[in-house]
Amino acid sequence: MKKILLIIIFLFTSNLAFSQTLYQKKFEEKVGDSVIQLNYNWEGFNNSINNVSFFLDKYEVKNSYADFKRPTPSAVAEYISSQIENDIEKINASQTRYKIELVSSRNSGITYKIMGKINQQLISQIESALKFREKKYTEDFFTKNYFLWNEKESLVSIDYKKISKIYIPQMLPIAKAFKLKNNNIIYDKRTVINDILSFYQSIPYDTLTSDRGAGFSTPLRFLHENKGDCDTKLVAINSTVKSIYPDIKAIAIVLPNHVLLGFNVPAKNTDKKVLINGITYVLTETAGPSLVPLGVIDPKNEALMKTRNYSIISI
Repeated sequence: MKKILLIIIFLFTSNLAFSQTLYQKKFEEKVGDSVIQLNYNWEGFNNSINNVSFFLDKYEVKNSYADFKRPTPSAVAEYISSQIENDIEKINASQTRYKIELVSSRNSGITYKIMGKINQQLISQIESALKFREKKYTEDFFTKNYFLWNEKESLVSIDYKKISKIYIPQMLPIAKAFKLKNNNIIYDKRTVINDILSFYQSIPYDTLTSDRGAGFSTPLRFLHENKGDCDTKLVAINSTVKSIYPDIKAIAIVLPNHVLLGFNVPAKNTDKKVLINGITYVLTETAGPSLVPLGVIDPKNEALMKTRNYSIISI
């Protein structure tokens, strides 16, 4: 029995057709003994000048650099084969009728040799059991590394929901800063979310593929490095918004080479939106560097959505 793992990583890049003017005017970092202060100045919607400042825990920032690692094919194969090897040792030690030998692993998939006085039916059962374990360990690996594994399509995508949930508590300093910026008047969700959107969209866009390959940063690393792509910003925006509005519903719409964000807020007639299971989600871009308010998406992405060539993830 042989199973070859095919891994395709979604590397999201921006395809915005809007103006490419950079709206961030200032980014300043001040490092203390236990905290890092980040100060921002940016031009928001309607040419407004905005300032925000907050403190991040140095330990949490440091850990955020290790939270996300690109799952390379060799790393996946090594994890699965090591787990299978442990299982085989236990199976061989528990009985004497047959012996399982792991012939090939790591780079060329997993191949087994089953030796003993057993019939073909039992061999097939053993192979099925081992195949089931391979599947389980594949899913385990990606779950631990904040990815979703689609075995049917042999695709891997970032687990936006899991990463967002983990980082909601750590985004509280940013949420607090935006509450203060809006004089703690947060009942108008659209105004507050637009404020957060303009902040994150103004942060310089970067595919993040040159220095780490995966094209993604966790929210604290993204803020600390002051650069990110569309899915990096999507998670940061979602975590920040949910730090203020814990009960708000959100979705990610995964398009070819891009991702959109949607929030369940009161919609305007002119908004770009989708209806899912009776819930309306107002869509927005995340990447920047152009400023795109809630309800507006790039015409190219709107055209892609009309082809139905996208998937929706609840986040």
